[in-house]
Amino acid sequence: MKKKNIKVTSSAKSRSGHIHHNPVQKVVKDLLNAVLLVVFLSSIALMYFSYTYIETYVSGPSMMPTLNANYNEEPDNMDTVYINRFKEGERGDIIVSRLAEDNKYVIKRLIAVGGDSLRIELNAESTNPAEDYLSIYVNDELVQENYDIYTDYETGISQTLLNWEAYRLLDLEKPVNERLFDGFTLNIPEGHVFYLGDNRDNSTDCSSYGPVSEDHVVGKVDIVVEYGSSLQEYFWDEILELVD
Repeated sequence: MKKKNIKVTSSAKSRSGHIHHNPVQKVVKDLLNAVLLVVFLSSIALMYFSYTYIETYVSGPSMMPTLNANYNEEPDNMDTVYINRFKEGERGDIIVSRLAEDNKYVIKRLIAVGGDSLRIELNAESTNPAEDYLSIYVNDELVQENYDIYTDYETGISQTLLNWEAYRLLDLEKPVNERLFDGFTLNIPEGHVFYLGDNRDNSTDCSSYGPVSEDHVVGKVDIVVEYGSSLQEYFWDEILELVD
């Protein structure tokens, strides 16, 4: 028997020899590829975020009004922060640090770093005791605090300044070669940081116990989510700001 040569194809061809494609199938395929790409990129972003950031609630009033702005009225309404554990922070940043003596953590404003000189005093230009703000000098330059701070306007007394003066007097009782103060100026040792709470009327910070080792710094706060809001809303707000 004579064999016949049979050519088998998996796709039908038109008379012109071109393969017909189903347009619906192509759209579905492209859509599926796009969805898979979004899922893949989202997974990578989520893994990066989870590895980089530490999420925690903020308790207490020491960073009012920047954090927990309504603490006096609603102390249980706590803001949420995300700490970048790969950033130590710069002067003016909000950081989280560990307290060596009791293994607790505090969230404060980074004011000075190792090698800096620091002075804290009343604002010399103020003529109203109820409006006295602190003047902070780092390396003899007035720090421009471009953020809100809290002080008891009724008394005009800053607890931070009282803590600072008590710490200074305690330091002066040490042998001369162990003192950190030179007169009214504190010299921050290398490898140490100095931080304060934005609530200058109610914050236990370096004004009470002096500089702490930079090894205790957990990281810099990159994201603040106010109570009642969410991380998703935060990112949407950031995107809208970029668009505007």
